[in-house]
Amino acid sequence: MRKPKRKPNGKITLVEAQRRRLDALDRWFRFVNDELAITPENFRDKLLFPSAWGLEQKGIQGFTEPIEPAEVEEIKVEIANGLKELADKRQWVIPSADLGSFNIVISQLGTSYEGSDRAHALLAVSGLLRGDQWRSARCSWCGKPFLKKKRGEYCSLRCSQRVRTKRIRDPRWKKDEAQAKKLGLTVNELRTEHGEIKTTRSERRRHPFPGSRRPLGSQIEPRMARREADP
Repeated sequence: MRKPKRKPNGKITLVEAQRRRLDALDRWFRFVNDELAITPENFRDKLLFPSAWGLEQKGIQGFTEPIEPAEVEEIKVEIANGLKELADKRQWVIPSADLGSFNIVISQLGTSYEGSDRAHALLAVSGLLRGDQWRSARCSWCGKPFLKKKRGEYCSLRCSQRVRTKRIRDPRWKKDEAQAKKLGLTVNELRTEHGEIKTTRSERRRHPFPGSRRPLGSQIEPRMARREADP
């Protein structure tokens, strides 16, 4: 593990501080996408403590009981929905009731929080997003939230390649893509919401009888029956 870069007076450089914040924030995105193995036993070590480190807090306090698996799942769903709202509506409101009872401890060593795991998680994510709200985005193909680094619109190269293939093979894709962006949806969500079944040109070309929904056998068998019936 590399040592953090420090200034001569012992303080962390701005570059290192930003790296810590993005690393902690990336952990939350991987957590909600099931890309990071999180259990009740390592929830605090892999998520809460790195977040406090990224926010330059002097640790976290107030844990008296282990976290339950159901609570870990509830936190994941709540944060996932919040990140999607932030990406789609540019706003994520966290009600005070979700934070419960928590204390802010200010000492000569620094500032820390006392409260439940849910409160620590929501405060950590909101603190890491402060000033970097634009980094919360949704993949234009699969719709999963991801941490935007620059101007990317996809969570992975695989999703990016799928969209490029669709743009070439599906003549209606670009039109639906423009409409989906206006509504804050993916193209797949737009087509599912409107209940439209759209086939590509290649799919229509493969059908032996364009304009007919009956299978091939249902059209050939009546013709063969008529031929056999003719004297």
